[in-house]
Amino acid sequence: MNAAPQKVSIVIADDHPMMLMGVRALLSTEPRYEIVGEATNAEDAIAMAKRLAPNIVVMDISLPGMNGLEAAGLLRRDMPSVKVVILSMYEEHEYVMSFIRSGASAYVLKNNSPQELLVALDAVEKGQAYFSPSISGKLLKERQGQLKEALPVLNDREREVLTLLAEGMLSREIAAKLCLSSRTIQKYRENIMAKLGLHTVADLTRYAISHKLIPLDKH
Repeated sequence: MNAAPQKVSIVIADDHPMMLMGVRALLSTEPRYEIVGEATNAEDAIAMAKRLAPNIVVMDISLPGMNGLEAAGLLRRDMPSVKVVILSMYEEHEYVMSFIRSGASAYVLKNNSPQELLVALDAVEKGQAYFSPSISGKLLKERQGQLKEALPVLNDREREVLTLLAEGMLSREIAAKLCLSSRTIQKYRENIMAKLGLHTVADLTRYAISHKLIPLDKH
């Protein structure tokens, strides 16, 4: 006879009784989750986590005294096996960056569908990080902006040629791929090197990797 699957133990921390009730009701719809503790402040949530060793702590970002992000950082330091899911009303950059620094696993906006918390918990169970979609979109745009700032002196075609060179393609291969002449690609290569102050393809490759134009595992 097969043993019943082990439940995922969860501590909830929120100072609003209605939120606690709502999260409790939502998780009760999923038999694999077991709420082992509830707290109304971060200090009690940390104490519960140390005593009960839950798999996940679902914590409001705004708690009296220590906030949820500070608590997440302490839990990450003292109990790295415990995953923290942050519930927040805030989409602002500084909160998201603080979340990333805290080591928490998921950032879920309270004004989204309650079902999103279940999606986040499922991701966290699998060892993945989770952001509400609007947060993910902002982070992607920010990353794209950072990339363009990192290569301000190159135009779009030069960035494309640089990437292909760094991936190991020969000038004639790049020319065929981009429907340009080998002479044109050679001119792009010379311009790129002059603009970046680089002298060899190896230099270009290191530059492309350091600026995340190509993944490290390609080399």
